[in-house]
Amino acid sequence: MSQRETATNQQPFLGVPSSQSAGGIPYLKSFLVVVVAILITSIISWQHAKIVQKGTQSHVSFPCGSFSVVSFPFVLRSTRVVTENGTFPASIFVDRNGLISRVVPGLVEDSSWGCLHDVGDLVIMPGLIDPHVHVNEPGTKSEGFNTATLAAAAGGTTLIFDMPLNSHPACTTYESILEKRRIANSRQLWVDVGLIGGMISGNLETLSDQIFRAGVVALKSFTIDSQAYDFPPVSIQEAEQVMRALRNLSIDGEIRYMIHAELASSKFSPNNYEGPSMSYMAFMRSRPDSFEVNAVQALIELSRKTHCPVYIVHISSADAAELVKQAKEEGIQIFAETCTQYLAFAADDIPDGHPEFKCVPPIRPNGNRKRLLRYLLQDNLFDLIASDHAPATPEEKCLEQGNVRMAYAGISGLQYRLPAVWTALRSYGVTFEQLSYWLSLSAARIFHVDDRKGRIASGMEADFVIWDPESLVNITENWCFHRHKKSAFLGKQYYGEVKETFLRGSRIFKSDAERGKLGTVLQYPRGIIIRNRLVEE
Repeated sequence: MSQRETATNQQPFLGVPSSQSAGGIPYLKSFLVVVVAILITSIISWQHAKIVQKGTQSHVSFPCGSFSVVSFPFVLRSTRVVTENGTFPASIFVDRNGLISRVVPGLVEDSSWGCLHDVGDLVIMPGLIDPHVHVNEPGTKSEGFNTATLAAAAGGTTLIFDMPLNSHPACTTYESILEKRRIANSRQLWVDVGLIGGMISGNLETLSDQIFRAGVVALKSFTIDSQAYDFPPVSIQEAEQVMRALRNLSIDGEIRYMIHAELASSKFSPNNYEGPSMSYMAFMRSRPDSFEVNAVQALIELSRKTHCPVYIVHISSADAAELVKQAKEEGIQIFAETCTQYLAFAADDIPDGHPEFKCVPPIRPNGNRKRLLRYLLQDNLFDLIASDHAPATPEEKCLEQGNVRMAYAGISGLQYRLPAVWTALRSYGVTFEQLSYWLSLSAARIFHVDDRKGRIASGMEADFVIWDPESLVNITENWCFHRHKKSAFLGKQYYGEVKETFLRGSRIFKSDAERGKLGTVLQYPRGIIIRNRLVEE
């Protein structure tokens, strides 16, 4: 840790020889008088500066200097601090353990606590949580724990949950989970990581307390061909068995069952459909709304029968969302996730030959997007907004050929979630508290980490994203920390620049926009593998 910088108005100490001649004493007295006068003048000027600046956006007492390395404890403050009780000027006291000691309304100046980091009018929100990220390590060259967590930090996200697809896909045995943890812990983790286990067809017998003891926080299944040969889908009957088993397991607390909800006929083949290979609309028609509607309807019935909650990932169809709305009104516990791309893009605007927009379920027409927005904003249907970050190499995405049919289905967008979502919603009068709920707090509650994540409150971990909602960001490859830079978000302009990200009080990212760079990672990685709160480390 660096030492606090010396105040700029402090005078340097001038040593005086220990032995002085009698004739030198008058000069010493004169010298001391001058030094005292200078000190008094400096103190008066400093106090005057405080009075003049009091009530303004920036204060100068006890600054953290460059703040490149945090000196604990410290005070972080802004005129816009987002809490469960609203957004208001506040000062956040962070202790030596990287925890929030207290949150005090107003812009206090408490020199006894530590250095002061005043960010003016920038918004301070809890660090974001993304429960749907494909790190894809080990097994592929498309991403990795180091680059994924680095991109997360640059996007204001301080906790990600890693999905099993393409990364030890089955991930249902004690040994495979321990191996995944070992690999993750051997990498530089810039943010915290939670591991999702895979639940595949025919492997119900592996569902036991043991895999959760290994640290899995949730399970994931497909009800349609995942295009991963060793991650076959579950049938609806198998999904019911899993849900009943989850209810009967002797786990003190609920393990979430996350499901990719599409149902197709047995003749369905992901890349075998009519239309030109470069046509996005031909691809979209190959994954119609009915696939989602059929799956969601079946899962709602299973939840009703088994009394087991179900978490439906990446809902893209407004028709499927309507079924979720009806189920929630009935009192059935359904967690509904939608994703950045379904709010930010519309199929009408996607040109042919651009496979970077291909994902499953597909991005649908603008009328569908507007309905999703209505369900989100008016009906409070969606519990959260995830990225479903699903990266691929340029070869896997068939970028050079523009072949949508054969391209890997997934969009790279972990780093862009905050600005893209904010830009899609800001004109609708969305509050910062709502945004924080969809991007952080709700996920913390669903996955049982709300005792330490997702809120700015006393006792919580000091995870923050500091961002400018009025600042425009041009998404370019130079502003990307993902391993592979090509993305559907490239070339877009969004409101909401992430300025700084903190993990347990350490600033892990700072924007460097004034120098034309993305930013600088300022702290050695401190991320950890998040385990179920009920499992002993």
